[in-house]
Amino acid sequence: MSAKIVGIYPIEFSDEWFQRYVIDVVEFSYADEEERAEEIADEAERHRDTMKNLHVIEIEADRPITSSDMGLFTQDEVKKFDSQVPYMEVWIDDAGRPIPSGYDADYKETPKTNRVAFYLHFVEPQNPLYGPWGKMELPSPSKLPERLRALLAYEYPT
Repeated sequence: MSAKIVGIYPIEFSDEWFQRYVIDVVEFSYADEEERAEEIADEAERHRDTMKNLHVIEIEADRPITSSDMGLFTQDEVKKFDSQVPYMEVWIDDAGRPIPSGYDADYKETPKTNRVAFYLHFVEPQNPLYGPWGKMELPSPSKLPERLRALLAYEYPT
């Protein structure tokens, strides 16, 4: 069995994205507009800290990648209860295009494909990724390909 990392893509969000997210999702108890602006800025900064080193990782394997494989990917050599694992995975067809699946499509099971992309929080690019195929060294980070952008609209974990 073998697999390779096709790419590792750092994700950065604009200040505007954090402001919009906080306004849309976080409930505030503020007395006036100045206090509201302060709370929004504080919450946006708190959320920004939790999103440091967020990356999309794309993997190709020698067999179809299943949903049960997903929980095995981590940067910890021995998976722990608090290990970071894939989030919002997207299966990819042979041409490199995302296949709608899971919560964003009518699929009842994992698509039968050998490629997947997923978010991973708190990535340390100098450390390997471990998974069902063992240890995989991370390549140099590069820009997220356009073909992956459509189905990788990040949703903050709740």
